[in-house]
Amino acid sequence: MEVLLDDRLPIVAFPQTATRMSPATTRMYEGVYNKTITQDGDVRLARHVAGAVLKVDNRGSRIVKESRGTSRKIDAAVCAIMSLDRAAYHQTEMKKPPKQVYAF
Repeated sequence: MEVLLDDRLPIVAFPQTATRMSPATTRMYEGVYNKTITQDGDVRLARHVAGAVLKVDNRGSRIVKESRGTSRKIDAAVCAIMSLDRAAYHQTEMKKPPKQVYAF
């Protein structure tokens, strides 16, 4: 984060709370389901998505590890969800016409 700040790039806090992650996860699901999101074939991202499971409770839907003790990682999947959410936010805030496809 310090390197990004040194390069004068904007940094935004994105807490991985249910309140923040549930709508972002729903956005990612809808993009995958509607085929408005593509994946470039990155095996690390595919592996991290495969290691995630969907948790649904009264706070919404979000991805989590399949079990607490697993060695499987989901960090790239979480980053993809957060990235898509921020990109969609900027499209709305900047009033730019929406693009049809996001690529990760």
